[in-house]
Amino acid sequence: MNLSLQSHLRAWRKQVGLSQEQLGNKMDVAHTTVGRWERGEVPLTSDQFEHLARIFEVSPAELLVAPPDAASVRVLHETYEIVRNMSPETLRHWLEIGKKLSS
Repeated sequence: MNLSLQSHLRAWRKQVGLSQEQLGNKMDVAHTTVGRWERGEVPLTSDQFEHLARIFEVSPAELLVAPPDAASVRVLHETYEIVRNMSPETLRHWLEIGKKLSS
């Protein structure tokens, strides 16, 4: 299992106020499996990973960081979506404005 996910899975579970048993019930696995995920003893399948993200109401990318950092991931994703559709000229202009605002 990804070390980031392993280290943050318990924090996300606590963030939404679920016990291991409650999360296990939502995931259709035993609570001991949840504990083993949290300790990195058992890997998650991609389907399980996506199901966890839906339960915690976050994107899979947000699930890879600690709950307090999830807002930054959302902002980065939004920024990426804006930037990827810009022309090179607009992007340069946008970056110049960003640099001036951050000074």
